[in-house]
Amino acid sequence: MQTPAAAAFEYNMTPRKAESRDNQVGVTQDANARRTSLTQLEGSIMKTIDVIRRSEHDGTPQERDQAYWLLTAVEQIIEERAN
Repeated sequence: MQTPAAAAFEYNMTPRKAESRDNQVGVTQDANARRTSLTQLEGSIMKTIDVIRRSEHDGTPQERDQAYWLLTAVEQIIEERAN
């Protein structure tokens, strides 16, 4: 069973259809914008994971527990996407 955070993350990472399929230029622009957006999202995710990992070691017991479950959810989603 997925945690609510994992389900929300997976939903947000699900590719959506480009709105302008008729127009090749629009599709290309949409794809380029999506790639840029995904690259920025990946950077944000990596920064967030670093913060979570620091909390996992240096935080309060509650922060460490939350960090563990967040990292577990992210790892599960990454594994599912890889398959």
